Amino acid sequence: MKVAALTRVGNDGWEGYGFEISGCLKNPCPVSLTLYTEEGQRPWAYQSLYQNEDTIRVIFPKFSYFQDYILIVDENLISKEKVDEVRTLWADLFEDCRTSDFWYRLYSPKEKEPRPLILFLHGGGECGTDNWKQMVNTVGAARLAERYPDVYVMAPQTPVDLRKQVEEADGPRAYATAQMYGWTKSFLKPVCDEIRR
Repeated sequence: MKVAALTRVGNDGWEGYGFEISGCLKNPCPVSLTLYTEEGQRPWAYQSLYQNEDTIRVIFPKFSYFQDYILIVDENLISKEKVDEVRTLWADLFEDCRTSDFWYRLYSPKEKEPRPLILFLHGGGECGTDNWKQMVNTVGAARLAERYPDVYVMAPQTPVDLRKQVEEADGPRAYATAQMYGWTKSFLKPVCDEIRR
């Protein structure tokens, strides 16, 4: 049996909304979901379930994909860590790019002629080295690509805490958009150089 989690970036960040399960032998195949919250376990009823010969697609009301869960499929317990694949609408269309100076995600439109580029700069909570947090922790790059599918969207990730970086490098001055705490010139320069390439 293979399980794919279906997710999207919503107004509250990374949201789960369903699962696609292949290789389930029973028809109908029983499916249930239990979320683990600060208040304890919480059963989560599905909204719809579609099943053909070997695949089930089950849709749930949205839930934060940052929380733990147990999916039960035909008496098999599947934790979040045991899911085979996580599919994220729009965010999965971004290419994982890396330079010697920084990592970023890039959405490219289908049109190959020159197109505008939207540069999305994340806030302090999306710093890291996974090149993914800036895509799912906030409504941002994925939603921009969804809304403007005919333009490029670039989402770099700074590896250090932005507040520390601002204090150490530039003092209290902040640059770029209101979404971020304070990207510094030292980090924005290689981003701009990559855009010019």
